[in-house]
Amino acid sequence: MKEAQNWADIGHEIAWEQFGMSDADVKDITIVGSPITKKESGENILLENESFKVDFNKKTGLLENYSSQGKLLFQQGPAPNLWRAPTDNDRGADFMPFVVFNGKHWLNMGLDKMENTIDDFSITEVAPNELRIDVEGKLRSSTASFPYETTYTILGNVSIKTDHTIVPPKFFSAIAKMAFIGGLIGTLVMLGLLILLWRKIKRKWIRAFAMAIPLLLLLIAFGALFYGTKDYFDRKPLAKIGMQLQLPKTTQNISWYGRGPFENYPDRKTGSKIGVYRSTVDAQYVPYIRPQENGNKTDVNWVQMTQDEGYGLRVDGHKLNISTHNYSLENLSKATHTNDIRDADYVTLNIDYKTSGLGGSSFRYNFLEKYLLKEKEYSYSFWLSPSKQ
Repeated sequence: MKEAQNWADIGHEIAWEQFGMSDADVKDITIVGSPITKKESGENILLENESFKVDFNKKTGLLENYSSQGKLLFQQGPAPNLWRAPTDNDRGADFMPFVVFNGKHWLNMGLDKMENTIDDFSITEVAPNELRIDVEGKLRSSTASFPYETTYTILGNVSIKTDHTIVPPKFFSAIAKMAFIGGLIGTLVMLGLLILLWRKIKRKWIRAFAMAIPLLLLLIAFGALFYGTKDYFDRKPLAKIGMQLQLPKTTQNISWYGRGPFENYPDRKTGSKIGVYRSTVDAQYVPYIRPQENGNKTDVNWVQMTQDEGYGLRVDGHKLNISTHNYSLENLSKATHTNDIRDADYVTLNIDYKTSGLGGSSFRYNFLEKYLLKEKEYSYSFWLSPSKQ
């Protein structure tokens, strides 16, 4: 506003809009840097040159203790993660027993209790100053298994490219599995009974009377079988597709190019401007009355996590979802009040490809389909490198 009003000062912004430009062409990266050596020690393989060090854990398939110029950038590298602490809308309403809210699907799949198992890995020397690590593994719970492939391309110039692909499995919801098993057993039993009655009873009117109830039960069993089968092939919405890192506790500053400055999500982002923002890790926490998912930033193309002296980790990607906190995801998921939140001895950084929308109500299921994660396969990439501000 050019002039002050009773309700606003000079310069008050009434409305705004941003217009996206076409994405720039990505140029091939010229590989530079000194040769990378590898040294095996127990469960770890140390990869290093004169500019950096990083461990590859053969048991977990993760990168660990990535350091450059004597500065630790992360203590645990990108680990596949599909879980977020359910929001009130994810949890839904207890008085709607026949509506399965997203949070219930996630718990049924065991997304909060996934264990990472490694099936195979290989290390290939592409060039003296370029190594590629290919990892095949699964995220497993007692009820679901998600196969994934991760490729780390480690360059002599201290950069690490991470390519990650994960495939969601077909899955029964709890009620549908019972319906399928019951429907299958009921169908077979009723068919057998009907065949027996047809053969044993000769009088038509008695046979028709005797077969009436089994026929009705057969239709019910067939309906349950159809419901269970349909549920199995219908893809269930996931919480998120991403990877999680653990950074040194002294990494307390964040800057990013994306939407901000406040939290935003795929279905709650048009009020957040795209720009360059700076903040702290503590400031990312949004203290909802019941602790839950919070602090996400969408459409992020780069983020820098730095210590007070300005040194830290940089992540580059395309329209990522980023969040960072001083507590663990497990702590947030179990907390019932804000005073249950406890600082961990590390900083959590989530680098997510996609995260579920928030919806609009806790009392009825009203998530828009286009903001649910139901794809057959997910693949994305990002770069890790040192940052000095």
